[in-house]
Amino acid sequence: MAATFCLLIALAIGLGAFGQHALAAHLAAKQMATFGTATDYLLVQSVEVV
Repeated sequence: MAATFCLLIALAIGLGAFGQHALAAHLAAKQMATFGTATDYLLVQSVEVV
């Protein structure tokens, strides 16, 4: 259970950082907002797993 939690948190943080640094130049503002919301939901879901 703890391994799943750690994996999901790391995935959410990694995807969020990737989106902010690598995708920002390639996506429109609305797409970036959608990506940000998706990573936020992943973080919340990670906490709910526990």
